[in-house]
Parts: sequence; structure tokens; C-alpha cells
Amino acid sequence: MKSPLKIYALTKDQAAGLSLTSATGLGGAASSGVPLKGLKEKDDYVIVSPAGDKVVVHGLKGSRKGAIELMAGEHLIVQDLTLLVLRESASESPSNGAIDDLTELVAGFSEPDDLSRSMQTLLDKLLRLAQMEKGLVINKTLKGDFHVVSQKGVSPNDPWMSESLVLETLDSREPRFVQNIVGSRYESKRSLVATGFISVFAWPLVVRGETLGVLLVGSSKPHSGLSEAERQQAAVYTRLGALMLSFYLRDQKSKEEVQALRRSMQPDEVPLLTESKELLQTCELARRVAASDLAVLVHGETGVGKEVLASWIHQKSDRAKGPFVPVNCGAIPSELLESLLFGHRRGAFTGALADQTGKFQQADGGTLFLDEIGDLSEHLQVKLLRVLQEKTVEPLGSNKATKIDVRIVAATHKDLQQLVEQGKFREDLYYRLAEMTLTIPPLRERPGDILLLATMFLKNFAPQKRFSHKAWEWLKAQEWRGNVRELMSCVKRASVLATSEEIQPQDLRVLTSAKPVSEKNW
Repeated sequence: MKSPLKIYALTKDQAAGLSLTSATGLGGAASSGVPLKGLKEKDDYVIVSPAGDKVVVHGLKGSRKGAIELMAGEHLIVQDLTLLVLRESASESPSNGAIDDLTELVAGFSEPDDLSRSMQTLLDKLLRLAQMEKGLVINKTLKGDFHVVSQKGVSPNDPWMSESLVLETLDSREPRFVQNIVGSRYESKRSLVATGFISVFAWPLVVRGETLGVLLVGSSKPHSGLSEAERQQAAVYTRLGALMLSFYLRDQKSKEEVQALRRSMQPDEVPLLTESKELLQTCELARRVAASDLAVLVHGETGVGKEVLASWIHQKSDRAKGPFVPVNCGAIPSELLESLLFGHRRGAFTGALADQTGKFQQADGGTLFLDEIGDLSEHLQVKLLRVLQEKTVEPLGSNKATKIDVRIVAATHKDLQQLVEQGKFREDLYYRLAEMTLTIPPLRERPGDILLLATMFLKNFAPQKRFSHKAWEWLKAQEWRGNVRELMSCVKRASVLATSEEIQPQDLRVLTSAKPVSEKNW
């Protein structure tokens, strides 16, 4: 008689083994059934129901909604929750140490860029499980070839891809267990013998029928073989490793596609992805002034990318090796901003318990980016003008001026010339800051960029998904008062909320503040 099934719920912070007898919710801190640590959302992700020799999982989030049946040894991923189904018995159920191993392996999903580290963790777990001392992981690249990504006790330069054991494992998609190569058909294999393998086990790394690599472990001694429980545990480990490798390849492919898209749409490297002639001209002006020490004023609405452009000007300047220090003048009270910009000495005011270096001194040799400069108080306008004229800064509580070498790039969404006319902004300071003025037009004035940017964002967040025709029309019809920042948030949210591979207008509308330019179709 088969032993009952056990469900293992894996998050980045926890691996919980659950023996369920009835339908139970699994999710975050506010779950109706079993709350799990390390999940991004608080409510239920799934409802799990035992059903004899299988488990029925009712997905409540993402694209895995509806009933899905899992048999022993199978897994399911619902956003940042992974479910594994195993047989529950004293001989086959994972130990506490195995549960800790699963938790550590699942943590690799949160670091998809560090493939070598994740695969090394996987290799170490398999070596410990099999009580072997050497091995390697071979993975598939985006170009379709294979190379060694992690190893222990072996040379990655050996011709592993000519080894029949490796090739057979890749072709068959089945694990290979050779307890003693002496007397076996692998006895004459060059790399195995040269590396000192007497016993060797190999597992394919397979996701959705595609073989993405192979994991090889071995020992210089014969092996008595793995128990059924150990084989099952190894199968779970390698399945997780294959998923991590799949995620890594998907992320790399997405990044390459985004870079190719950017190159195809741009005449040359520019800081902002655009097909707008006006914005490209602004970027060209930015390129030309970057090499100078001209003070630059960037004008544009909130969310258009003023800081991105300012940072790029710094990177293209002779000051690129120096610091780029951003300060939002509109987000900090005037009294605190003065200390933040110019620094202070201990005892300069109540609470000044130690000396503090100001942002001007921190930016010495580099660029100081003053965002929302139009919100600067009249008192600070006077102090800023003096610093720009004398190229020295005097911290609060000090009578000693310190010489500084700083380039200023300022930004605002306000009309500074109008503020000058109204007497709310000093004219002499304006001309000091606006030696060159660059304007970034709002997103609604460059409709071609809406689809371009939305495509790039979707490729970053969910490369397997696409926009429907109606979704495209909806995106183009919006005013996007929050500009690029709002568009990015909208696409990111829709990539999570969409229940199918095709994103619809209703997925985009949720919590979006954008107003349609035309109500004709909405």
C-alpha cells in the first residue's frame, strides 16, 4: 500500500512540510489556512486538497489559476511560492536537514543573476547527499552550446561534452547511476578515469521537456548506491536546479532582447529610450554639453526621467570618475536641507551631536544634482548663489570656508522664468543654474514612445506575456500624468495581475490614475 502524500511549501524564507487531510489555504501572513514566511503578498495563493494518489491545487494568483493535479514527485510554482508533492513515510520523507537544504535552494530564485553561486549550492547539496567528493554542473547557454558553470575537485577544461555518460544523460533525460566504473562500459572513458572517478551519478536538468544541463557527482571509491528516499530527494534538488537555470536563461534572453530593441530604435547610445525627434535632439544637446563645465537646468514634468538624463551627463563628462550626488530639494524641509547641502559642525544647533559633511563636499570632483530646484526657499537661494559664485562652502556653525570643485545639474517641473517674474526665484541664481537648459517633453506629447517603453517594461517583467490589440489601444489613449514612472508601474502591475499570456485593458486599468486623452473608446 502506498504511503500518503505530503506537500512541501517552499518560499525564500521557509520550507514547510504539510500533511493535509482537507482543503487548506496556503499563503502569506493573512492566509485563511497556513501562513508562510517570505511571500510578497499576504492573502491565499492556493487552496490545496488531498485526493488519494494526487493533490489538487486550486491556484488563486497569477497565470496558474484553476485546478491543477499534482502527483508524487511533481511541483508547481505560483508566483513566489513553490509546491512539491512527495510520499510521506519514515524512509522517504525528507529530514529536517533536507528541509533546510530546500529552503537554501529556493533562495536561489531571488538571485537569478548569480547562476554560478546557485549551481554551486546545488552541487554541494548533491555531494553531501551522495557522500561523494567531486562533481560539476554543465549548463546550456543562450547560443545552445554547453559549458561547465560550477565544479568541485575536477577540471572544467576536460572534454566533458565528449563523455558518453554526459551525452547519454542529456539525450535520455534520465539519471545515470554507476556505482563502480571498473568492469563497466565507462571504464575506458578518458575524463572519468583522469579525474579519478570510480563511482559516478548523473542527473539531467530538464524543464518542460527541454534539457538545460546535467549535474555530475562522483567519488574515487565505489559506491553502495542511493536509497529510494535519497533518489527522490536528489530528484527534487535537481528539479529545483533546473528551474533556477530556466529562470536564469529566461532573464538573460529578456535582457538581450531589450538591448537589441534599444539598439534598433536608437541612432546611437542615448540615455532615454525614445523615437521622439524632439527628445533625441535634447539628448544630442546633452551629449555636447557633457564635456563642458556648463551648469545645466533640466526641465520636465514628474516622472519623465530628469535624473536619468542628469546622471548620463555626469557619466559622459570628464567628472565621470567622481561622485554623482542627487538631492531632492522639494522633499526635505528648508531647515534640514540647509544642513544637508552645506554640512554642519557639532553644536551648530540642537541635535547636532557630530560634524556632518554636506552634499556639496561629498560631490567634490563630481556632479551635484539638485532636483526640484524651484522649491528652494529664498534663504537657501541666497546661500546657493554665494556658493556658486565663490566656489566655497561654509558649514553651519563654522567660520571657515572650504573650497569645492562641483558641477551643478539642476531640475524642475516648474517654470522658473515665470517664478523670476513673480519675484519667487532669484534672477541672478536662475542665470547661474541655466547656462544650458534641456527640456524633456511629457509622455503624452510623444505617443510613439508609449508603446516602445511599454514593450521594454513588459520584456523586463514578464517576457512570456504580450499586449492584446485592445490593450495597445488603451495604452495609447491615456494621458499618463505620471509619465514614464506611471507607465512602468502600470505595466509591472498588469504583468502580475493578468490571468493569461495576453494582457487585456482590464489588467491595466486597476489603480491607474492616467486619464484617457479621448473617451471615445472607453
